[in-house]
Amino acid sequence: MNETQVTPSQPIAVRDRAPATSGVYSIVNTTNGRRYYGSTRNLDLRQRTHWSYLRSGNHANRHLQNSWNKYGEFAFVFMVIELVGESSLLVVEQKYINSNRNGYNIAVTAGSRLGVKASEETRRRMSDARRKMPPPSLQTRQLWSRQRKGRKPSADVRSKMSEGLTKHWASKKIGSVTLDCELCGEAFAVPYGQRKRRSTCSRKCAGRLISKSKKASPSWNRIIHDGLSLTAPQWAERIGIPFQTIQCRIRKGWEISRVLSVGYKRKMGGIAPQRLCHDGRTQLISEWAKEMGVSHQVINQRLKKGWTVTEAITTPIASRRPRVTA
Repeated sequence: MNETQVTPSQPIAVRDRAPATSGVYSIVNTTNGRRYYGSTRNLDLRQRTHWSYLRSGNHANRHLQNSWNKYGEFAFVFMVIELVGESSLLVVEQKYINSNRNGYNIAVTAGSRLGVKASEETRRRMSDARRKMPPPSLQTRQLWSRQRKGRKPSADVRSKMSEGLTKHWASKKIGSVTLDCELCGEAFAVPYGQRKRRSTCSRKCAGRLISKSKKASPSWNRIIHDGLSLTAPQWAERIGIPFQTIQCRIRKGWEISRVLSVGYKRKMGGIAPQRLCHDGRTQLISEWAKEMGVSHQVINQRLKKGWTVTEAITTPIASRRPRVTA
């Protein structure tokens, strides 16, 4: 058949583009006439792959890459020699290689990897090498996006993509796992990514588990003190102490009167409590000091020493003996 020339530097019309079929091709240097012969199952894809590697300077054939760098891409053309079936590709390619002793082909024997599977060790090394490659730049990703925009894969391609993704995620153990319900004990399936967040088999069990935890939590039980029955958050709002502090004190085994009467120290600055509950009333330390005739500094020092609120507020200050002078 007649050779079809496809230049890489100009936009390629559909009629001039290499056909997406199997065949033998050559990359010709129009300056010196040297050629590189090859065969492929998809001439269009192979042509674009060669231009991509040559332009980036990463082509596997160093002779062809050096010649490209020396003469420039305008000196090279892609030629389709023969459209051949896949079973005869290597035979026809070998015929042209034998007649082209001064070409760019490094191997003297056609060595297409058509149908050859790499070993596990080879695939592992190839995988490690690709992981070490830097990610594509933003400009490259945008170029790929523009090239693929509007393309719709066929039903056959979509089915193959679906099968490949299914096998990939299956190898990563991304699927469903079986867990036991924390409340009823029944086994249930849950997505692998939710295995740490799910502990119940249904919303009903989840609601019952939450209700059970609330009833067992001291912050939701009603606390009776001085004739009042309130929850921990309500007591916290009433006496000015965080309800987390009340909950922590109950878990430590404090008596209810001590839980609600002792103030708390802020972690930053070590400031003494500002509100104290005594005799059914809650007031600032300064207000208790004014009412009881005790300075607020003395009340703070007593509380720091472990005095109860009642003792710190009601105990009068001992009078000092007059100093005897000689």
